[in-house]
Amino acid sequence: MAALECQLDEFRKGLFVAKHFSVDARTIMALGRDSIRDKTTAVLELVKNSYDAGANIVRIEIDNKSKEFPTGRIRVTDNGCGMTETDVEEKWLRIGYSEKRTKKRSGKRRRVGEKGIGRLSADRLGGHLAIRSQARSESPIGLTVAWSKFERSGTDIGQVPIDVIDNVAFEVPAQSDNGFSSAENGERTTGTEILITKLRETWNKEDVADLHRELSILTPAFHSTVDFTIDIRTSVTSEWNGHVVSPFHHAAEIEATFVFDPEDNSINCEFTFPKDPKRNPKPFDEPWLEFVHLPPDEVQKIDIGDVEIRFFYFLRQGSSVKDLDITLTELRAFLDNQAGIRVYRDAIRVVPYGDMKKSEGGDWLGLGDRKSRNPAGAGRADFRLAPNQLVGAVFLTRDRNPGLVDTSGREGLVHGRHFDQLKQLLMGCVMSLENQYRKLFKSKSAAATERIAPRRVIQEFSVGLKKLRKGLDGIQADLPTKTRRDIDQVRDQIDTTVSDVADVEKSIEELASQATTYRGIASIGIAAATFGHETESSLTQFRTSIITAKTILDHGGEDSDALDEIEKALSAAKRVSAWGQFAIRRIKPDKRTRKKQRIEKIIGQLIEELQPIFLASNIKLTSRLSDIEGRCFPMDVESIVLNFLTNAYFFSKLSKRPRKVVATLKKKRHDGKDGFEIAVSDTGPGVAKKLRDEIWDPLVSSKVDTRGKQIGTGLGLSIVDDVVHESNGHREVGKDEKLLGARFSAWLPLI
Repeated sequence: MAALECQLDEFRKGLFVAKHFSVDARTIMALGRDSIRDKTTAVLELVKNSYDAGANIVRIEIDNKSKEFPTGRIRVTDNGCGMTETDVEEKWLRIGYSEKRTKKRSGKRRRVGEKGIGRLSADRLGGHLAIRSQARSESPIGLTVAWSKFERSGTDIGQVPIDVIDNVAFEVPAQSDNGFSSAENGERTTGTEILITKLRETWNKEDVADLHRELSILTPAFHSTVDFTIDIRTSVTSEWNGHVVSPFHHAAEIEATFVFDPEDNSINCEFTFPKDPKRNPKPFDEPWLEFVHLPPDEVQKIDIGDVEIRFFYFLRQGSSVKDLDITLTELRAFLDNQAGIRVYRDAIRVVPYGDMKKSEGGDWLGLGDRKSRNPAGAGRADFRLAPNQLVGAVFLTRDRNPGLVDTSGREGLVHGRHFDQLKQLLMGCVMSLENQYRKLFKSKSAAATERIAPRRVIQEFSVGLKKLRKGLDGIQADLPTKTRRDIDQVRDQIDTTVSDVADVEKSIEELASQATTYRGIASIGIAAATFGHETESSLTQFRTSIITAKTILDHGGEDSDALDEIEKALSAAKRVSAWGQFAIRRIKPDKRTRKKQRIEKIIGQLIEELQPIFLASNIKLTSRLSDIEGRCFPMDVESIVLNFLTNAYFFSKLSKRPRKVVATLKKKRHDGKDGFEIAVSDTGPGVAKKLRDEIWDPLVSSKVDTRGKQIGTGLGLSIVDDVVHESNGHREVGKDEKLLGARFSAWLPLI
C-alpha cells in the first residue's frame, strides 16, 4: 500500500510523462503503393471516392505517353460535391480519417468506403499526384504530392511538405445531348480532378479490358438513369472507349418495361428474354382495371400521370452467368447492392425506396413478406419472386406526376391516394412479371402429364378386364385341354381383380364425397370473405341499434323510439342469421350424395338465397335456367355456381356501368357427349387474356388492395377446376358479348 502511494506521488510530481506514437513518412508507401494489389484496383479506389462524393459522372483517361506527358498520365475527374480548403486540410490530408464512418450517406447515396486510405492508391499508379477540387460557392483548392519525398527513412510524416497549386483551373465532366462534355470548374460547377503522372507501369490492351470489366460491375443495370455513369478514354486502345455498361442485364432471365398511359388508363407491357430472344412475346396493352384489380367500392380516378417502370429479374444461380464474363459471386454481390425497386424523379434518385439495406422503405412493396408466406417454386401457380432477385426502377417527372410529391423532410414521397395508386400499379407489374416467368419455366420443363381423374382410370381398367375375360371365353373352346385349364386360372384371376376394382371404386366414391364436402366448405369460406362487407355492416347496425335503444331507455326516452331501434337490431340479426343458415344448408348430408337431381332447382334456390346480398350492393342478379335432370353431387353444382357468383359479385363492383350478373343453365353437347353448361356473366372489367389459363390454378389471384398489397385466396376457380376435372367436364373463361365483362362457364356430362 505504501509503495502504491509512493508511485502516485511520483506521478503527481510529473516524474511519469505520457508518450506518443510518431509516424514514419514511409508508412505512406505501406498503406498505398505496397498494399494495393495492382493498378486496376488502384483506379477502382479512386472511382469509389468519386462515387462517395455524390458524383453521377466519372471520367477516366489513361495515356502511356504523350507530348505533354512523356512519362504517361492517368486522369480521374468527377462532378461530385468537391472539397473546400478546410475539407482538404482536416480530411483529405489526414491519413486514416474517414467521415464515412459516421456520415454514411452523401446526398441520396450510401457511401462505400470507410477506411480513409483510398486516396493513397494514387501512389500505386504513379510518382506524382496533382489534385484540384471545387466545392459549391467556395474557392477552388489544389495540391501536388511527390510520393518520392516520403521514401526517406527517419523522416516524420508531418515534416514532408505538400505544395499548394496557384490559379486552380480544371474541367469537370458534364452530360449533354451528344453524350459527355466538359465544363470549367466554378462556384456552381463542382467536382474533383486527380492527375497522376510518372506512371509506374505501362498499360496494355489486356489491362484496359480488365479495368473496364471491373468498372462495369460498379455501374447500375439501367442505362436510362444517371445515378452513376463511368466513361473511359485511353490512347492504349479504342476498343473500350466510351460509357462503361453494366454486364449484369445479360444475366437476367427477364427484362420488362411497363408504361402507364393516363390518356386511356392502359399499361403497355413489353417482355424480353435476354438468353432466349426467340421466346420474346409481342408487346401488349392492358386496361388498368384488368391489370390492377382493386377491392369493390374502392376504384378511384387514376391520375398519377405518365409512369415508366423497368424490371430485371434474376435467378442467383450458376446457370445465370453461363457464357458470361462475370462470376456467380459477382452477380450475387451485384444483387446484394442493387436489388430493389428504386424511384427516380427527373433522373435523380428518390430515397429511401429500393435501398434493401434499410428496413424503412427498402422493400417498400413488401415482396419479402409476400415470398415468405408463399415460398413455392416457379412450377406452382402461387410462385412469388424474392426481393433480392429483382432490380427495378420507376421513372417519374415533376411535370408529368404532380400528385407524387416529396415529403417535407425531402426523403420519400407523401403517402396518399397517388402514392397508393403507384404501389397498385407496381404490384400489377410484379404479378405480370411472375406470370411471364411461370410461362417461361413451364415451356422449358418437360411436357406435363395429362391429368386423369381416378374414377375414370378405374372405370377404364374395369372395362378393359371385362373385355379381356369375354375375349378369353370366345377362344377357349378352340384351344387344347391344357391351355383351357390355364385360361380358367387367368379367368379366375380376372374375376378376383374385377371384384377388387369394384371395392376400389367404392373407396374412390367415398373420397369423392369427402372432397365434395371440403370443396363445399371452402366455397362457403370464400363467399363469406367476399360478402363479408354486408355481414359486417349488419353486425355494426345490430350493435349500434342495441346501444341506442339502451341509451334511450336509460335516459327515460320514448319507448317507441327504443322499440324502433330494437326493430332495426332484429332486422340486422336476421340478415346475419340468414347468412349462417345459408352456409349450413350448403353442407347438409343429402348434398354430399351422388344421385339424380333437378339441376335447375339446385341453382335456382342458391340464386334466390343470394339475391338480398347482391341487391345490397346494387347488383341486378338474374337467371335463365333450363329444366335439366341428371346424376351429380348437389354440393359440387353449388360450388361451381357459388364461386362463379362470388367472382362476378366482386368484379361487377369495379365497373362504372350498371351492375349486372346473369346466371344461365342449358343443355349442351361437348365432344359428342350430352351434358349441361353452367355459365355466369357480369359487367365487370373482364379477365386479361394473359391470365385466362393461369386463374384456374390454386392460389392465383389478381386482386390488389388500395395500398398495393396483393389480396384474395386464389382458391375459388381452382375448386371449380377440380369439380370439372373429376367429372370429365370442361371449363373456360372469355368475354360476354352483351354484358362486356367476364363469362365463366363449366360443362358437365349427363350421367
